[in-house]
Amino acid sequence: MTALEWIRKFESYLTLVKNRSANTVRSYVIDAELLYRYVTTGKLGQKRVKVALVESAFDWGEFSEEKAVEYLRAMKKSGAKDTSIARRVYALRQFFKFLRKKRATAADPWGDIDIEKRLQGERAPEPS
Repeated sequence: MTALEWIRKFESYLTLVKNRSANTVRSYVIDAELLYRYVTTGKLGQKRVKVALVESAFDWGEFSEEKAVEYLRAMKKSGAKDTSIARRVYALRQFFKFLRKKRATAADPWGDIDIEKRLQGERAPEPS
């Protein structure tokens, strides 16, 4: 199964099995798509700009904690608010929990990341 097909399966899972609201499903899927765009193109993309995703040979099993930290830094550098980043990470943790449940990956790249600590490390120094 391709990486994009896993995102579509996650969407169905959230809707049919978890009975999540349409807004929650849409947000979680967009967050997974934004991560996919980043790992396949190196670009963050924008949440409200619709650009077709291109199928690639990327496998979610290749996504590591190092790549997760790189993604966090890229979001922070782009000006995303800490609360927005934390919400996206929560959604991506759910996505990877789903992938592990379906045996698409054994890794939990988001599991050991302390979001607060990572984001604090990216802040500019306070003026004195």
